[in-house]
Amino acid sequence: RGTAVPILLLLLLGTAPARAQPSCLHFPELLPTKLKELRLKFEEIKDYFQSKDDDLSIQLLSSDLLEEIKGRLGCRSVSEMMGFYMEEVLPSAM
Repeated sequence: RGTAVPILLLLLLGTAPARAQPSCLHFPELLPTKLKELRLKFEEIKDYFQSKDDDLSIQLLSSDLLEEIKGRLGCRSVSEMMGFYMEEVLPSAM
């Protein structure tokens, strides 16, 4: 089944910021805790949403956007995306 979490994890593994931004200085230290929390919240809702997901043809991330995230957008984009999922998407899905 297609889910956004594998894409998010791919982004996290492939992200290499061009230069450290103030908001990214502690990101490597916080990442394991954030990922664990994200996995726990996702586990609570994944079966329901995966059972409803019949459309596997949706591309969540274009190659151009992936290159932007790997480059100049870096960890800030991933950090903000994780925050959005943790604060908005997952709580409203539970």
